[in-house]
Amino acid sequence: MKSQLLAVVLFVTLSPASPRAAQQRHPQLSVNLDQYGWKAPAFYADERVAATDNYVAVTLDAKEPATGPTTTPAEPKSKLSLLIFEADNGKLNAKCGPWPVNGYFDLLPTAGGNFLLHLTLVSDANPHGAETLLLLSPACTQLKQVTLRDQGNAKNRSGHILQSPSRQTLLLIEEEEGGRAYELRGSDTLDLKKQWFEPNSTAPIIIGVSDKGFLGTLPPPSVVSKTSPIADYYRTFEGDWRLLNVSDYFSFLSDDALVGTKDSAPESWKVSAAQVAAVRLDGTPVFSARVARTGYHVERSSEISVSSDGKHVALILDFAGAGLVWGNLDMGPEHHFIYVWSVARPSPCAKIELRNWLDHPYLALSFGPDDLWFAVLVERSRLEIRPLP
Repeated sequence: MKSQLLAVVLFVTLSPASPRAAQQRHPQLSVNLDQYGWKAPAFYADERVAATDNYVAVTLDAKEPATGPTTTPAEPKSKLSLLIFEADNGKLNAKCGPWPVNGYFDLLPTAGGNFLLHLTLVSDANPHGAETLLLLSPACTQLKQVTLRDQGNAKNRSGHILQSPSRQTLLLIEEEEGGRAYELRGSDTLDLKKQWFEPNSTAPIIIGVSDKGFLGTLPPPSVVSKTSPIADYYRTFEGDWRLLNVSDYFSFLSDDALVGTKDSAPESWKVSAAQVAAVRLDGTPVFSARVARTGYHVERSSEISVSSDGKHVALILDFAGAGLVWGNLDMGPEHHFIYVWSVARPSPCAKIELRNWLDHPYLALSFGPDDLWFAVLVERSRLEIRPLP
């Protein structure tokens, strides 16, 4: 299998009260993270980026080698720090951490202008760790901490988090033997709104959340879309599942719209394409774009990220060369690009090549509230803030 990429795209703009034409073009900035304590880790790092109207936060993940012949779940894998920069000039505003972390973590912006860390904190007293939410201000002040559950010795447990496009709603998902546990919370309060457990059954599996309801699929899709259609289901927070008359949509664009992709068949080398589209819940088209390349197989290799106003979409496309294929492995040339679209037009408004992609095995995309500029971690040690054309 081809390595996935770590790239983080994030939109942040000034107040929407003024027309875009009246706003001054945002300067292009580059921040070298080396000067803030970033060091090349012995293993890959899983950096994340998030932004509010005025700040950009970056995680620094220092991987630790195993202390014995094997690595057990009890051993901390990371020491996580958070850097928060001023978006207008790239100056460091605050730094906090490090936190000893075991396994998966994520960083999200909130509608209220704060930052949310979802991680498993470990300690001498609890070496397996406890799944935790940390709500932090742009000054790195801890506003709230919520311990969700102790990981204990649960080897067949895994948790992840979904956020609505508006950044107001969180859905925490814990996959366990026999089913899934769900918690619906507010992003800026972390208050619990609803929790429930769904046993393994024929019910749709939730893959997206809005401020009004859930998006589900049968069967659950992989991160990369396949050519066979995947049925989409929708339900409100208190309603029943209903089958939509659309398929292959994996994220909410807004409360009443979805976005998804469809790739060419894996053996399509002569002319291969990836189709990106958005529709209303009733099937009404919103946006469509197509990226094709002769002599390459084109496919999406990331989750789909959307801006909180529903105006922009971003994802990573892989272009695998048709030169040499061995089994399921493409040994030919391969290129990886971040594409950013405005849903108002089919041509991409930004395209960024990702280099040194072996350093980036994971992907995280996060958007800010409007559409004047975006921040991107194009390399592990370099953060860029770029104006949108």
